[in-house]
Amino acid sequence: MIGEWRVRHFPRCTHHVFLSHCAENRRNLIHPVFNGLQKDQFVPWLDSHHYPRGQGAFAVLREAIIRCRHVVYFVTEEFLSQGRGWNSVETAYSELLQENFVQSAVVLCHVQLPLFFLPRNYETLVRSAWGSLVQSGRFYPPGKVDGDAINWALQEITAFIKQEENRGRSLAFQIERDPSFQRLLGEEQNLLSRVMCAYPIADEISQVTN
Repeated sequence: MIGEWRVRHFPRCTHHVFLSHCAENRRNLIHPVFNGLQKDQFVPWLDSHHYPRGQGAFAVLREAIIRCRHVVYFVTEEFLSQGRGWNSVETAYSELLQENFVQSAVVLCHVQLPLFFLPRNYETLVRSAWGSLVQSGRFYPPGKVDGDAINWALQEITAFIKQEENRGRSLAFQIERDPSFQRLLGEEQNLLSRVMCAYPIADEISQVTN
């Protein structure tokens, strides 16, 4: 795996998706997507809504990402050009989390979903860390930052969540019956629920956000 960081114990998920974004997109893009996800009965995590007081920023981001089923990146012009660095921290934490879900060459669940709001040949995007993903076509095609950007983002996020739910149920059925996973499942009580993309626990949501 990348580095030496391991999740000692997987907590139960408290949110469906962590919204990784830059502040410049918050009002016109992120808040409407956040509200749309809530309207569709999904539970998103957003720093301006769920940032606990009295905790260090790095610890908050690390714990929030671990407690989210997925991380969505809103890759916009502003996301790429701002130099505050928080998006890089969030990407690093979620990359490490994804590595923890690879067991015996099996990807137990997919954590990350980048959403591109720039043309495929946009120079800054091509030269960024996301460039290879865009050019390979392995992820969703770029959307446009226009009047339909919010609906497009909502459609992609909900489709990804549902895709992983369907995949997770099938995979959980298999690994429950695979002897090679029995010790792992015994040590990680919440791993199977993570693989199955179980719905976030309401009482834990209130504890984390209040």
